[in-house]
Amino acid sequence: MEFKKVVEDRRSIRNYKDIEIENNIVEEIIECARLAPSAKIATMVIRIVDKETKNKIADM
Repeated sequence: MEFKKVVEDRRSIRNYKDIEIENNIVEEIIECARLAPSAKIATMVIRIVDKETKNKIADM
């Protein structure tokens, strides 16, 4: 996909589907995010796969 098209079609997602995503896809997304420009701001990614833990965090 052309970069300009990706930027133009970008949108925020507020409602999520309750489906499993293949591990390799998630790892690729995390790697792309890690490589994105960030003005040298350190970022940390924590991947939580346990549904109960995710729900507890969501309820905070």
